[in-house]
Formats: sequence, structure tokens, C-alpha cells
Amino acid sequence: MNDVSLSYVLLVASLLCIATLAFKFAPFWLLKTASQHSLVKHLGQYCPPAFLCILFVYSLRPHLETSLFHWPVWLSLGYILIIHQKYRNTTASVLSGTLLYMALNNSF
Repeated sequence: MNDVSLSYVLLVASLLCIATLAFKFAPFWLLKTASQHSLVKHLGQYCPPAFLCILFVYSLRPHLETSLFHWPVWLSLGYILIIHQKYRNTTASVLSGTLLYMALNNSF
């Protein structure tokens, strides 16, 4: 069995931690000025709704393929739309709609 000193293990672990953190934060350090570019602002404005639409279609696809009358899905979707229109809070509407869907789906 190889005897490895504790100092060697701590040194390697600390170097790995530093390298991991450096690679995680490097894009933010290197691209500080890029956040003011018009393309980045455009993507920041239009990508989140586009990704939400893709997620929406992807999550409804199994229900559309099997049955259009899976009522917990449509009731939860309507609830999310109403809550979002009323409060304009995406997190609250999606979270509460998800909880409603889970409760309805597991109850009936």
C-alpha cells in the first residue's frame, strides 16, 4: 500500500479547488465589458421567454400525444396564466401552478 502524506493530499485538494473556482469564475472576469454589448442585451431580453416556450411545449408534449382532455394539465395552465397576468411574478405563478398540478394529478 502506498503511503501518501497528509500534506500532499491537502495540497492536491486545495489546488483542485482553486482550479475549479478559477474555471468557474473566468468567464465573468474575462467578459466584464461584453455585458454592455447590444447583442448580449438582445439575447438577455429575448432568450428567457424563448426558453420558457420551448420548456412549455416540451412539458405538454406527452399530454398532447395521449389525450387532449387531461384536465389537471389544462386547469393548472389556466391557473398559471391568470396568476401571472394578475401579479406579474413568474416565480410565484409557475411555482403555485406546479403545486396545483401535482396536487390535482396525485389526487385524481
